[in-house]
Amino acid sequence: MTTTPAGWYPAPDGSPSEWYWDGAAQWTPNTGPRPVTGPVVGPHQPKKKKSRARLFFVTLFVLGVGGCGAVVFSSSSSTPTPDASLACDHYRNVMTDIGKGVLTPAEIRTKTKEISDNAAIAPAAVQTAATQMLAATTADNGDAFLKASSAMDSACSAAGR
Repeated sequence: MTTTPAGWYPAPDGSPSEWYWDGAAQWTPNTGPRPVTGPVVGPHQPKKKKSRARLFFVTLFVLGVGGCGAVVFSSSSSTPTPDASLACDHYRNVMTDIGKGVLTPAEIRTKTKEISDNAAIAPAAVQTAATQMLAATTADNGDAFLKASSAMDSACSAAGR
């Protein structure tokens, strides 16, 4: 049997980062940015397991769907703020996908990063909520994610989105 030595390898989920392989049988929770170098060959990708994180985020969505629905169906006499529309629309789409259970935890982190990037030109409240969501997903902190998604609902609603 051939074993792959312990070390840093490209992320098995395809994200632009590196994960640390323990050399025995699993990826560790240690990750970091991928340096710009030539190709690196890593161990085979482990089988995807249904993770507790996915279950957690689905549960989180179910608990937060009321607030999300309020954003989707709210009526406002004000005109939507164009700068908030990209971040808020992307946020709604991601929350819908989380509710459907179609995203892995790594995909949730990637999409939350996209929301944060889109919020760079949005009002301050949307920027703050998006940054808090990104920090919560990066730390796998469900309580913080729930709080940040609630803040994002409020910020998007206040921006007319």
